[in-house]
Amino acid sequence: KKLVSISPRSFTAQFYIANAYFTLGKLDEEIMHYNAALALSPSNITVLTNLGIAYSQKGDKTTGRLNF
Repeated sequence: KKLVSISPRSFTAQFYIANAYFTLGKLDEEIMHYNAALALSPSNITVLTNLGIAYSQKGDKTTGRLNF
């Protein structure tokens, strides 16, 4: 969290905190940070895939499919 607060425009910070939230099962926070990472790297396949999985796990399969 500290790295994101220091450098919110860092793709790496957003991506890694999203992964941490995935591990903790905090879908809303995970999605928020994957979206922030995606804004910084719009064609990143890993972020798109992880975001699709997160939305699907949350029950939003339509949005999830848009990211695959």
